[in-house]
Amino acid sequence: MRAAIDYSLAKRTCEACRGDFIPTRDKQRFCSRAECKRDRERKPRLSPYVGLSTGQIGAIAELLVSADLLAQGYEVFRSVSQAASCDLIALRGAQLLRVEVRTRARRVDGSISMNRPPTDAGRQDLYAYVTHDREIVYEPVG
Repeated sequence: MRAAIDYSLAKRTCEACRGDFIPTRDKQRFCSRAECKRDRERKPRLSPYVGLSTGQIGAIAELLVSADLLAQGYEVFRSVSQAASCDLIALRGAQLLRVEVRTRARRVDGSISMNRPPTDAGRQDLYAYVTHDREIVYEPVG
């Protein structure tokens, strides 16, 4: 059984009106004012990938990371199977990296969620997180 979480301890700022509020849900981003609710519903998604499948978005991210690694002097090999243990292999001299590519949206505060599932441990040497504005952030495993 999950323990109840008290969100009242963390005051937040409404993304629409910039006023402080006490959240009632974990991922609540707007206060409960009617104007803020209308603003939230009116705001368009900022993703440049609207209308594309998740497979297409993933392929775009892998190609962006491939180009970046090539520019850094790596030879890059891309998996032809969706069930492979990693997305890319990057090779430079004797250094071989297994690369997992993930897409991430930027949070309101500008940070990027770079969490990865614990089941991936040991299968990759490097994570490449691609934001919707096509910034690439690398995180070594281990």
